Amino acid sequence: MGCEECYRGKSSFRIQEVLLRNTAVTTLPDGVILYCGAAIPEIDCERLTYFAVSVIWRAAVHKWRNGPRMVKLELGPYLEPPRQFLNGEAPFPDNTMVVVRVSSLSGYAPSVNLPMSRPGSGFKVHAFAVLGLTFLVVVGKMLDM
Repeated sequence: MGCEECYRGKSSFRIQEVLLRNTAVTTLPDGVILYCGAAIPEIDCERLTYFAVSVIWRAAVHKWRNGPRMVKLELGPYLEPPRQFLNGEAPFPDNTMVVVRVSSLSGYAPSVNLPMSRPGSGFKVHAFAVLGLTFLVVVGKMLDM
């Protein structure tokens, strides 16, 4: 993923600008606006997906130090399929979904959040944020897609 997608100051947040020029799929009751990135030619969903999966996989195969905190995600049985996908040995893993949240703010404090995990009901959400984008990689049997 190139930084051209991320927030680059008040005058440049390319992916947000692209979304605003397109029609949303729906707006949820809480105000979240959903788009189908795959239907928008200007958005390289394959690249965003690869980036998200690669960060989560790396956070699972190595311990990373952030000051006093250690970051290491547990993917359990979902560790090998992402490796195969990233190496071009297999298609996108079953029981996996990638969601990219784009900040709707017009001004955004440039920040990065390290990967973290939280359990769901029959799935686990692994997430991290980079300059206005939050990447969620959701894995679990409940995602039998």
